[in-house]
Amino acid sequence: MKPNILYIFLFLFPSFSLFTWQGESFEKIIKDYQFQFSFSRDFQKIETKENPNLYYDYAIKHSIKKLEIRYFVGLPAPKMDGVDFEKIGLYKQQALTTAANVCQCMDKINKSDLSADTLSLFNADWGANFFLEATSEFGQGYKYSIVTAVHKKDLPDLYTIFLFDDFDSVKQEIQKAVFNLKFKQESNLDKSYRGVKFIPAEKQVVGDMTISIPNLANRSESLHNQDKYPITFFRIDCQNEKECFSIMIAVSIIPESRFTFEQLVEEAKTNEFEKSPHEMVKWLEILKFKTDKTTILLGPGKVLGTKLIAFYQKNDKKETYRINMSLVYHPNFPEEDWKNIITHTFFILDSVTIK
Repeated sequence: MKPNILYIFLFLFPSFSLFTWQGESFEKIIKDYQFQFSFSRDFQKIETKENPNLYYDYAIKHSIKKLEIRYFVGLPAPKMDGVDFEKIGLYKQQALTTAANVCQCMDKINKSDLSADTLSLFNADWGANFFLEATSEFGQGYKYSIVTAVHKKDLPDLYTIFLFDDFDSVKQEIQKAVFNLKFKQESNLDKSYRGVKFIPAEKQVVGDMTISIPNLANRSESLHNQDKYPITFFRIDCQNEKECFSIMIAVSIIPESRFTFEQLVEEAKTNEFEKSPHEMVKWLEILKFKTDKTTILLGPGKVLGTKLIAFYQKNDKKETYRINMSLVYHPNFPEEDWKNIITHTFFILDSVTIK
């Protein structure tokens, strides 16, 4: 295929592909590809509206605030001899074209690629947010839009389009709804990682906290040497000598009279990590159980391995729950296994409830 013909194809294909699902119900597409889709009770389904700019499959609207969310599913790249659409990034061009259809523009779009941890929550290979004004018939009745596009090889691309007037007034609602539509989780829950299985897990109770811990863990109780607050340890030792993987989980209940929530977080950032840890903000947005104050830190441990520390505090309690998880391994894991392990650590935190 000559370069100029390929360029024309890239320009035209995105607009064509957006219409190819017409006639198939959104629910059937979700079921056929096992996509994950749900939304909170704060939203209700509304009818889709025909428009000359952009076809979409499904829409929901907030019951109180001026916020509408529209969804549609693209198609995998076509098969064509001599052309690798994945390699040339056709999905990126299609995402940009989608955003341009919402604003009927090309030069007033601000793009931001999604971070690696956000992509892992979408179970996606690539994704981006496009920020623009809703200056088209598609966006009629709204001032602004955020178009979120996510891509996974050999699967249809997923699009979420937020429409609103004032971002600050709907920021929290957008954050809570951003993962409504995502690709299925492909990690093998039954897989053993050097002798360690995360699933099935066993519910453990520590004070007022309930948390699911891998079944192989040995439990022990202790007190902090100096400050005398209780610590519950769960330990899974290496199952192989040459390829080691150990997990230590320490759950502490620390009274506010000894350390405030903020002091504990700052102390962890300073003393527990080899370098500044990453705050897992996106994880906080999708945790099933939330407290008034919650912080999750992830990074290389100061001594060895990788460390994940989560802090929880409820306003009606004068104490902070801290989950200190150390992952020690040698040699390094393959990238795909490591991504699955990090996902499993999120599942552990996602199991947490506090009375």
